[in-house]
Amino acid sequence: MTHSDGLRRRLASPTVALFLIFAATAGLALWQGSNHPTPTIFSDEIEMAQLSRSISATGHATLRGQPVGQAPLAAYLSAPLWWVDDVPSAYRLIKALGAILMAAAVFPAYGLARLAVRPRWALFAAAGAGISPALAYAPILVKEPTAYPAATLALFLVARWVARPTARGFLLAAAGCLLGYLTKSQLSILFLVLGLSGLAVVWRTGRMSAFRRTWTRGDWIGAVTLAVGAVILAGAFVSKRSLGFYVTTTFYQDRMLELGLWAAGALAIGLGLVPLIAGLASLVRPKGEEPRPGVEALATVTVASLLSFGLYAAMKAAYLSTVFATLTIERNLIFLAPLLFAGTALFLERRGGRWWAVVAAGCFALYLVRATPYSLTQYPNYEAHGLAIIAFANRILKWPAAEIEHALVVVTIAVTAILALLPRLRHRQVAALAAALVVAFTLAWTGTAEVYAAHGESLFSRRLYSTLPKPANWLDRSTNGGTTVFLGQGIRDPNPVNLLEFWNRSIVRVWAVDGTAPGPGATATPNVDRPDGTLTNPSTDFALTTPGVDVVGRRQGPTVGGYSLYPLHGGLRLRTAQTGVEPDGWMGSSASYSLYDVPAGARGKVRIDLSRAAWCGKDVRSTISIRVGPVGITPTGQPELRNVTSRAWGVIHSCQARAFVLPTPPSPWRVEVAIDPTFSPHELDPNSGDSRELGAQVNFGYDLRR
Repeated sequence: MTHSDGLRRRLASPTVALFLIFAATAGLALWQGSNHPTPTIFSDEIEMAQLSRSISATGHATLRGQPVGQAPLAAYLSAPLWWVDDVPSAYRLIKALGAILMAAAVFPAYGLARLAVRPRWALFAAAGAGISPALAYAPILVKEPTAYPAATLALFLVARWVARPTARGFLLAAAGCLLGYLTKSQLSILFLVLGLSGLAVVWRTGRMSAFRRTWTRGDWIGAVTLAVGAVILAGAFVSKRSLGFYVTTTFYQDRMLELGLWAAGALAIGLGLVPLIAGLASLVRPKGEEPRPGVEALATVTVASLLSFGLYAAMKAAYLSTVFATLTIERNLIFLAPLLFAGTALFLERRGGRWWAVVAAGCFALYLVRATPYSLTQYPNYEAHGLAIIAFANRILKWPAAEIEHALVVVTIAVTAILALLPRLRHRQVAALAAALVVAFTLAWTGTAEVYAAHGESLFSRRLYSTLPKPANWLDRSTNGGTTVFLGQGIRDPNPVNLLEFWNRSIVRVWAVDGTAPGPGATATPNVDRPDGTLTNPSTDFALTTPGVDVVGRRQGPTVGGYSLYPLHGGLRLRTAQTGVEPDGWMGSSASYSLYDVPAGARGKVRIDLSRAAWCGKDVRSTISIRVGPVGITPTGQPELRNVTSRAWGVIHSCQARAFVLPTPPSPWRVEVAIDPTFSPHELDPNSGDSRELGAQVNFGYDLRR
């Protein structure tokens, strides 16, 4: 053999091919990350950033200075990258780390498939697991970029232990499950997979097999009864420790089944249907095939994982539907993808399986594609990236929902027919060509779903980034390393605040004068210590205020994006503050305005302009009540009217504007406005997307007379 022949053989080795798959997957994720300019998933991403920043600074995980119990592994891995001086550079490095870690799942995915199939088919399984829609999570600062490869590694170690049960193998499998749990608490379910797989190992031992052969019918009935009792006891034990488990398993079993199947449907659609059908069919050993440890281990772990992850996803979806929203949470099933691709590789290597198993899996897939909601209006769909292929058909190919469903039904039937007929293709080359076409179709489908899912996330990210002041870390540049307290009011949408905090590490406290400061982490409504507007000292170098909040001092530079920056020399004192007013000027049922910086003995008048000129739809007659008086301080440190010195009443209608002018006392004063009833534009006009309860647009003005 010549040197060139040896080099060619080494380059064609499975190891080199696997590293090429990893490089291609990582390269795709890195490119997608470069098109993702800002975080989008709040409050998850800002929480991850806060945790990793605190670890990099102090070695301890905190949220705005408050200790947390356990931070995910991703926070520790990304912490050193926050040592980089500026946030944009650190963010690029963290996205790159996520891309590399997510792509690294191809290595344990290959090992998992290699337990049952030859190298070339294991390479297909690794490629499929690598470019599945789960890869779209790579540039997002969440737990999935570390959890996905960790879960795949754990499943590989569990399957390897099932194939060759040894004490060392069990310890490695348990360590893999622990690693998965450290990346994402949901992956505690891996211990259930390990436990179920362990029961299967014990069940198949020679001693247990010999013991079972002595059982009578009564023994079998007793064993089944004991198993059912054990499940009931385990459920009762978990119910006492998990409210979500108790609520869903007690009251929402039907919802669990429905929403769990939705998640499975999104996963199946995103993977191209073949992995679900072939993966499930591979669990049934073809007639005449001798048992093999690796194949049996893959089937055991697959069944245990389907049960465990499926139960978790069903319970979580049902519980979220009672406290948040009804979602298709495929995100909690992405960890099954490597198992399904490994099963598909086994099915294709066998060149088929039992026809009835294929038909049964195909019927299940057919039910899923018809029952799963396509969520055409939701793109990107963070919880179900698998549905991106449907969004692609709808947005790029312009197919309506009915046509998409028809196409999915046709594809499901065709895939089922091809897989069922595969073992009946007697000509070896024809069978190999059919298997190759199935592989190409599957990788092209799931790769398209992943690319379009990542495109949607990047599109949303660019849209958010366009709303930010440039550069996004302008506050860090303005403070030059100083610390800042954010002080706002009327914060209805937390995303702008979260984005500001992410891009500017100088923000160390988030306050609001009306209790609307968003998390994650500690927030505060600062106490007003004196009627002159003196607040609790934030012990920071600067204060950053939103419209509606003005502090005593000289503003540094111009307003940026509506924000005003004030250097603090000692304490923090309000000049003016309003509450209950949205950024677009609308108030709800109540609003207030306080003026603290009033010269001694000065008298003036406050003007309150109320307008519904922006709403000329169906009329709602509302009563206006206005009260003015000196500022008092409640026992809890919040401003109030000490007494009423002037008041006014009125009525406001649709498309109408009203103005009121009232005298103010010669000291810090406060005006309170109440409107009853409010109205909802969406309820009065379904074409309106504004579902807020509104009173009027309000503006306060002050005319000082000495």
